[in-house]
Amino acid sequence: MGRYEEALADYGRAVEAHPGYVWAATSRGELYERLGRYGEALADLDRAVGLDPSSEWALCARARVYLRLGRHEEAVADCVRTVEIDAEDGWNQMLYAVALRVAGDGQGAEGRFGRALRSFTALDEGGGEKAVDARQGLLVLACARLDTDAAATRCEALRGIGEELIEETVEDLLFLREAFPEAGPGVGAAVRRLRSFQSTR
Repeated sequence: MGRYEEALADYGRAVEAHPGYVWAATSRGELYERLGRYGEALADLDRAVGLDPSSEWALCARARVYLRLGRHEEAVADCVRTVEIDAEDGWNQMLYAVALRVAGDGQGAEGRFGRALRSFTALDEGGGEKAVDARQGLLVLACARLDTDAAATRCEALRGIGEELIEETVEDLLFLREAFPEAGPGVGAAVRRLRSFQSTR
């Protein structure tokens, strides 16, 4: 049994033992998303949102699945809810911007991208653990805005963050490329640059 199958089995046992456990349903939904099993992902994420309608995590995960399926209006609706819950979260604002852009609202997307930029910049300037998350967000944001120069600079800011965080950033970038294909060239360059950091360790 591979690690994903083991994780699915573990999450399944957790969901069965504790049907009201939002963490287990959301975690399994995200794993199904990673495996491309979007119907099963939606079932778990619908369950998680039903259990806790204010779970930003479950709402964002479901919005990503909707975007992967081309269900833009539903993705936008979930993103609206996430920014109502926490308007200061840069990731919420950026996902909302991507959903708006692929739904055809470029002007609305730019406003949300601007809010994400302000949020990530403030966290980056604050230093500490949140600065790394902010730098990851700033890279994905640069690619989403089709700003290849900024993306190159943002890649350099992630040098030395460690294998796991590089993989997490690459995963975010690959999602962006799938949801918003116009970002593909910038995403490809950023992923290659991040992978080069791994090969030099």
